[in-house]
Amino acid sequence: MFFLWYCIMVRAIIYAMNVRVDKAGRLVLPKAIRQRLGLKNGGRITLEEGPEGVTLRPAKTTPKFANEHGVLVYVGDVPKDFDWERFRDDEREARLRELWER
Repeated sequence: MFFLWYCIMVRAIIYAMNVRVDKAGRLVLPKAIRQRLGLKNGGRITLEEGPEGVTLRPAKTTPKFANEHGVLVYVGDVPKDFDWERFRDDEREARLRELWER
């Protein structure tokens, strides 16, 4: 148990850092962190407020699709963490809901 606690604490200490917030409320993430998380200019981040403070993480994105003659056609880059099965299931559910509402 001590070893697990020690690993968690060491990791937290290694990755903890202070950054400044400017007058407009902006902060700059260090380059090493942006690179490790795959954040690029204009990238989106999810901010979660909890009892222990604020957590920032890369926002999950949805690939871009276009509707061509009633068929969804992919037109963008796929994020590494994108769940195709969930997307398919959500689309099917939405279509079924639409049919039932008619």
